[in-house]
Amino acid sequence: TDSLSTKHLTSGRPPLPLKAHPHPQTLHLTAHPLDYDPGTLICAGSTHARGVAAEPLSRFLGTREQSHFWRDMVVADTDRSGDGLREKLGLLGRGVIAMGVVRRAARAMRGDRSTEGKRAGRVTLPLDVETFLAHLTKNRGDQRWVLKHAANEPDPKDEKTPDNWVPRHKSLIRLTGTHPFNCEPPLSALMECGAITPAPLHFVRNHGAVPVLDWNTHRVNICGDVGRSSSISMKQLVKMSAVTLPVLLVCAGNRRKEQNMRKQTIGFSWGPAGLSNTLWTGVPLHALLRRAGVTEVTATRRHVCFTGPKQELPKGEDGTYGTSIPLAKALDPTQDIILAYAQNGEKLRPDHGYPVRVIIPGYIGGRMIKWLCKIEVTSEPTSNFYHFRDNRILPSHVTAEIAELEGWWEKPEYIFNELNINSAISSPAHGEALPLIAPGGNNTYAVKGYAYSGGGRAITRVEVTLDGGHSWRLADHKLPCPATLYGKQWCWALWTYHVDVSELRASSEIACRAWDESNNCQPRDPTWNLMGMGNNPHFRVKVNLLNDAERNVWFEHPTEPAAKTGGWMGSVAGGWDLGVDTRYALRAGESPIP
Repeated sequence: TDSLSTKHLTSGRPPLPLKAHPHPQTLHLTAHPLDYDPGTLICAGSTHARGVAAEPLSRFLGTREQSHFWRDMVVADTDRSGDGLREKLGLLGRGVIAMGVVRRAARAMRGDRSTEGKRAGRVTLPLDVETFLAHLTKNRGDQRWVLKHAANEPDPKDEKTPDNWVPRHKSLIRLTGTHPFNCEPPLSALMECGAITPAPLHFVRNHGAVPVLDWNTHRVNICGDVGRSSSISMKQLVKMSAVTLPVLLVCAGNRRKEQNMRKQTIGFSWGPAGLSNTLWTGVPLHALLRRAGVTEVTATRRHVCFTGPKQELPKGEDGTYGTSIPLAKALDPTQDIILAYAQNGEKLRPDHGYPVRVIIPGYIGGRMIKWLCKIEVTSEPTSNFYHFRDNRILPSHVTAEIAELEGWWEKPEYIFNELNINSAISSPAHGEALPLIAPGGNNTYAVKGYAYSGGGRAITRVEVTLDGGHSWRLADHKLPCPATLYGKQWCWALWTYHVDVSELRASSEIACRAWDESNNCQPRDPTWNLMGMGNNPHFRVKVNLLNDAERNVWFEHPTEPAAKTGGWMGSVAGGWDLGVDTRYALRAGESPIP
């Protein structure tokens, strides 16, 4: 073709990259020695393509085609023996390959018109205002709260810790003292913000100090059983096609303090606000794996391992925090797993994984590795210390001693990955008082809360009871963030139930439960486990009469987070007795819980 110069293909050395001819209507590819960088293709020819950055050859050729391309070019050009037949065949083969390159380049210029291609696109950081507001509006977020809860200064509480440089919201409730930083927002403040949580108000789970990482030098290494290993810089990552999607993150220990009141677990006391829902921007993992030549599960390619910085933590072989997921899940575009570098339109905050982290929608937060350094494709799950010693739901008889003695930590069936169904009441708040005759004659009260499930399953109903579970009433629940193209729901439901204030006078308790589209429902009673994870019984708020002339009522949640006192379950570990609190009025034929 007169649009393709093949002079460089017969020069007896590896080919030079191909550069566009300036003609505005037709795609031209010509050699350009000044831009020589083996494996790089520069495409133009369209007025829309001028100035486009160099793209790796792998974008247009698969791993096997790349190896054949270079091999055929070098071997055919250097072996000129015989009657010239081999050279002629080589030229013919090179012409076919060159035309293939042209076709692939032309398709690249048109853009990826597949379903996945339409979902992804180039982004800039921070997201421009119009783009961010469009995402916020689509997911029923409110920009007022994003602006109100900005936090760009370090907290003085961290002055004497390694995190004295990290900007933090001063209203966050610290769960493990000053350091390391583990916190949840006040439940009322979290729910006041609505569908999209401001990033500074997002809960934080840190096992140690926040690593000091540099955007300009940080790299993510993709290695293991891959077709082509690579080390990707942040500059390269942000140039790749990306998606922005809302995802609810939930700590595996959400509501753990309720379990600690029954019997002390080995975890600290999360309240019911160990969750947050924000907009995440990043590159789909399946695209990165395919770029590395990993397109299917094989006998030697079955898992994908994620690892953070070395020497980040005191335990384990190299002090890394790591985990793994099945490769089948990683390659599935419906799972929306991304390497996120932005949250709510801006670069990640240090506490949330700057400069890049993994987001696995529908999973517990502990699987979403922050400060990501390595992605490795393997035949077996990771052997990382924290993959086995964190995020497990063991049988209720297993104590810390039994777990060590009998090897319960290594049993794969007890790992906690997908979120289980859960819900909680945020209004009335703990300690809130309410007159039985409201001012202005408004005699209804709006009971509010959240609900969520895992695995992309949507909440289908939330129910409220005022009579100890004898009867249940449907609340009005909303899914503020739309489901994905594939029907997955990665976010929470927000619900409201309007109750006549006079009914509260006759009730001693308000409780809620949720159902999802697989008809999973929350259990009535808690099941204690050693790590206190996955706690999801009915959320119960006591209604107490005040000793005053107006006979007002006040509300009491089961617990207050961290070491805060208050809550009808008490504030001392092991102080609540299931046998004393029968939970609900007995039905006919029932006996008290032994």
